[in-house]
Amino acid sequence: MTQKSRLSRAITACVTSTVTAALAGSVLMATPANAADAWDPYGEGLQNTNASLGYPAFVNGDKAIPATTAAYDPTTPYLGRIFAADAAAGAGKTPGNDYWLDKMLARDGVQPDEPGGLDFVSDQPSDVNFDNNGVFFSRGRALYMQDSEAGLGFRGRVAYIEDLGSSAYSLNATINGVSLTLQETESKRHNTPSYWYTEYTGGGMLVKQTKFMTRQNVAVERLQITTTDGSTKTVSFSLTSSLAPTLAGTELTGSVATAHNVTKVATRLSGDQFTASGTALARTVDVSPSATDIKVQMGFTTTEIPESTTEFEAVTSASPQAAYENQTSSYNSWWVQNIPYLETPSGEIDKTLFYRWWLLRTNFLDAQVPGNDFQFPTSLEGVYGSAYNNAIVLTAGMFIEDMKYFRDPSSAYGTWLSAGEVARNSKYTDNPGNPNNWNSSYANYISEAAWNSYELHGGDPSIAKKLAAYAEDDVVGQLKEFDKNNNNLIEYSNPALTGNDVDAVSFSWRNTAAWTSHPMDRPETAYLYSGARAAAEAYRTSGDTAGAERMEQKAAAIKKAVLDVMWEDKRLTADEAGLFGNMIKASYSDGSSGLAAGSKIPWKEVNMYYPYTVGLMPTRRRRFRQEVPGGFQAVCR
Repeated sequence: MTQKSRLSRAITACVTSTVTAALAGSVLMATPANAADAWDPYGEGLQNTNASLGYPAFVNGDKAIPATTAAYDPTTPYLGRIFAADAAAGAGKTPGNDYWLDKMLARDGVQPDEPGGLDFVSDQPSDVNFDNNGVFFSRGRALYMQDSEAGLGFRGRVAYIEDLGSSAYSLNATINGVSLTLQETESKRHNTPSYWYTEYTGGGMLVKQTKFMTRQNVAVERLQITTTDGSTKTVSFSLTSSLAPTLAGTELTGSVATAHNVTKVATRLSGDQFTASGTALARTVDVSPSATDIKVQMGFTTTEIPESTTEFEAVTSASPQAAYENQTSSYNSWWVQNIPYLETPSGEIDKTLFYRWWLLRTNFLDAQVPGNDFQFPTSLEGVYGSAYNNAIVLTAGMFIEDMKYFRDPSSAYGTWLSAGEVARNSKYTDNPGNPNNWNSSYANYISEAAWNSYELHGGDPSIAKKLAAYAEDDVVGQLKEFDKNNNNLIEYSNPALTGNDVDAVSFSWRNTAAWTSHPMDRPETAYLYSGARAAAEAYRTSGDTAGAERMEQKAAAIKKAVLDVMWEDKRLTADEAGLFGNMIKASYSDGSSGLAAGSKIPWKEVNMYYPYTVGLMPTRRRRFRQEVPGGFQAVCR
């Protein structure tokens, strides 16, 4: 990173801290309004000041992070030492004896069930889908459970990229032709990132169930069955699947197209010592007080991921114990290979940070589908959410900024490569692989985040050249789409396009419609400035000086437009919100509101500070130093 870049980042960090103080002082601490105030037409006011909110009171902090016997040594990766110590102590060999991160992030029972926990009746909408520890954590690179139900088999709704609409398969048990009724012992449910475990009882038997999904999209189930009354019982198992209806030797096979015909999945279902029986696979076992071990596996294979076939065959040939140990070991060794160890004085914060790493890994699709949708590995927003589950450009920059710290650069690079290719030489837009969800363009900082990731990981200059082209295309494309008066500023009339819609209160000034407003020049233009700067730096790194100069000029033009149109100098009288200027304000871009074009909107929101966070605002001109009490000069030295 250049000295200039370091200085810019230092200034940005300082300004961000100052902005935080400004928000606390001038926004959150404002005097509550009343219905008569022109700037509060709904009479809502500000119900809570920053001070009244207080600091959250954490509980169980001493239990948040599992203990470890690994000695700290700054010369070697600490997560590697923890993993080695866990392995030496037998971690990953039996459910409950877990590796460190599985142990930290595990959920037991059917939470929330603690006294004082959330009241899911009164605190949630009436149609909420209660969690109760039902989310199946384990997943493959494209395979996961959209909805998981208790019982033998992989019940619920299995998903490959998106929901396939049915269970993966059903596993039914009978004794002398009578269906075996099993009841889950919910307190035994143990849900970890690498596997799921629970227990069932019924018919004088105990069934210990372990399920997981491998990296290469194989769903695996292990049953360890014993009798509880000392007897021996003959139990017949039947294995069926609507996704694999065709009998092929000792397998059931099928073919299913994923949602929107993104790809076609070939399914292969088998069970250890299961044989053909009509249109199903069957096995009969004598269950005694000594455990009977059964394994079932279902591969979701594709031509674009040949490893899916290889892994299905490897799991099929492995013993139940070997398959389980390989899963827990390989899943947890990935952490060692990819993430840094984090530690703060607060165990609660530490757990939150590692949970965030897991969220990033879980909301990541690596389907490798040929074409122009999910060709590259990419972050997805809200994998389990029915209204999300797509590579949405609004949040892609956030994922890139976090995932650039993964040691494998494809974690961050894949997301911006995907966004850039989907854009097709224009502005970034949501991935067409899921056309039901969003599929628009929004305020985003993909280009800035992508450049940050390149600064960290580096690579061939051709990579920088591609990044630069994507960034330039986005700047040009967004201005073409949203700059109707050609003044180098984004115009929005819909708060959703800001990505901060609920908090974008300026759209409601002199307007009672929830999702429309009169068009206004917006401070989210700051991200076009940072995108243009990123393009310039990337072009320069690739050796394209003409491209670098072109984008520096565009960045300068955008900066000038932001300051000329949206900056309001100090006022002698307060505006309708009680503010005295010296700030960025959104401005009406035409006269459709009844006010002249260029009229400033007094309602302030966090979006107004984006020009500061990207380093657009001048730092050595006194005119722009009076944004907060004390001034930037007094705060940033």
